Amino acid sequence: MVNRQFSPEQLAQLGKRSDGELASEWNCSLKAVQYARRKLGIVGFNREKSSPSYARLQWPQCIIDQLGKISDRDIAKLMKCPVRLVCQKRKSLNIEYVA
Repeated sequence: MVNRQFSPEQLAQLGKRSDGELASEWNCSLKAVQYARRKLGIVGFNREKSSPSYARLQWPQCIIDQLGKISDRDIAKLMKCPVRLVCQKRKSLNIEYVA
């Protein structure tokens, strides 16, 4: 297999879009994109589990400051996103759950 070099900008897209979409855009083989993604330990993009509206969800500092102080459900209402995303964000910051 040819060891194709990808730019940092291209590598940043791995796992955020489908391998096939990236291969087509970058004019390279699907296998080259899959190889690069797997080599970096990046999980493949799953269109069914990803929602474009939540993929780039911005977390304002005032909301982050409330994690662990008010319920995940209340924060989800404020952010207009699923509770599971709030839970994931809170856990990623090692913040305990508030009932």
